Amino acid sequence: MRSLMRLTVVLICGALIPLQLAEVREWQNWHVDVQTPAGEPVCEFSEITTSDGQKPWRSRVLFEDAEGALLVIRDVHDESAPPSTISIESVASGEKLVFSIDSAATTVTMHFGEQSVQFADDESAFADPAVHQQVANLLEGASAPFMGALERLSLTGQKYVSRLRLVAELLAKLVFYDNPDPGGQEAVRARTQIQRDFDPQATPPSDFETRFGSHYYQ
Repeated sequence: MRSLMRLTVVLICGALIPLQLAEVREWQNWHVDVQTPAGEPVCEFSEITTSDGQKPWRSRVLFEDAEGALLVIRDVHDESAPPSTISIESVASGEKLVFSIDSAATTVTMHFGEQSVQFADDESAFADPAVHQQVANLLEGASAPFMGALERLSLTGQKYVSRLRLVAELLAKLVFYDNPDPGGQEAVRARTQIQRDFDPQATPPSDFETRFGSHYYQ
């Protein structure tokens, strides 16, 4: 597995976007509804991402899984100004798992609540049982619904949605390392809509996006 720093280039999570920044950036909104070829629901999400080429690159994904759990996946990335920040937040509970990746210090820090753990941004660390135990201790207080949503996100990205694959692998390597490998990507049906020159401050949320409340604007 590549280092977490290399993963952040295309991961689709991120940090909270201040309102004043959102007002001066250019954005696009990519909405995707994913089903299996048999018509079974896989996930639905809107990705609101900067499209102006300026740094830092910012993205937030409003994500609903097949069981109806709502997650907000945010990413802020600028390789010239570390650290990059990746977060996965539950809309229902407010629980948030945050990854801070510092390429200069070659470290990764995971935050949950008031606690954090830090380890080397190195492939050997991702497979280290001591790191796995630190991560397990960090997430000991996480609710069962939040952990279940994280696990389904990991499976969805690995098995069905290539756009989510890298964040899914991050979870698989550091959190759900005991789970069996789901194998390669399976075929899906995806209905996609793209809005370019999108202004989240001026464009009302869709019925789907309304369920995420203020996260739509942040």
